[in-house]
Amino acid sequence: MWEYFGENTHPSKNDIINTPISGMFLGEVLYRISSNILDDRAIGANRFWRELLAGILDPARAINRLTQGKMFRVTNKEVYQKEPLNITISGGIHKINDNNKFFTGPTNFTLNLQLDYGDPFEVRHRKPFDVFRVRTESVFGSSRKILGNVTGYGLLFGKNVIRGENATLIGGFQSFDYWNNKIFELGSIGLGVGVIFRVPILKISELYSSVHFAACTAGCLVLK
Repeated sequence: MWEYFGENTHPSKNDIINTPISGMFLGEVLYRISSNILDDRAIGANRFWRELLAGILDPARAINRLTQGKMFRVTNKEVYQKEPLNITISGGIHKINDNNKFFTGPTNFTLNLQLDYGDPFEVRHRKPFDVFRVRTESVFGSSRKILGNVTGYGLLFGKNVIRGENATLIGGFQSFDYWNNKIFELGSIGLGVGVIFRVPILKISELYSSVHFAACTAGCLVLK
C-alpha cells in the first residue's frame, strides 16, 4: 500500500519485495515488545503509561486496540505472551579522520541499544520470532542522519538440542540490515540458517554466541 499509494514515484521491483518483508520483520518485533509492556490487568496511571509506550512503539496496534475496545478492557489474568527481554545500552565517541590524518575529522557521539528477546535455550515447540535480536546505533553530531544503523535477526523455525551442559538452538532465521553513513546507504533482508549455542568454559563462566548464514533476498545500495 505504501509503495503504490504513499509515494509519488513508481515502485521498483526491489521495493515491492523489500518493503513488505522488512515490514514483517520490524512489525513482529515491535508487536512482541509491546506485548511485554501491555497489561490488561493494570488500571489508572500504570495502565495509561503502558498504553502510551506500547502505542509509540506500535502505532498500528494502538489504533486496533482503540477501535476494538481492548485499550480500556480490564481482565483478571494475563492475556499476552511475554518472553524474557534483555536490554543493553552503550555509548561512545566516534571520530572520522580526514585524508588519513588522525584526530582531524568531526566527532560524533554514538548511542547503541540492543534488544535480546526470548530464551533460545528453553526446550519448547518453536514459533516464528520466539527469539530475536535487534541492535540500533544512533549518531549525534555532524552525521547526516541520527539513525546510523539497524541490524537484527529473528527465528522462523527451529529446534533445541541439549547435550549435558551444552545448549543449542538450530533453525531458520530472517535477518535485517540497514546502514546509513557518509559513504553509502544500504538496506537488505536475508533468509538463511543459524545456530545459537552456549558452552560452559569455567564453573563461573560460559561462551554464548551464534553463527548465521543468509542469502540476501532484496536490498538497495545508494552511494553518496
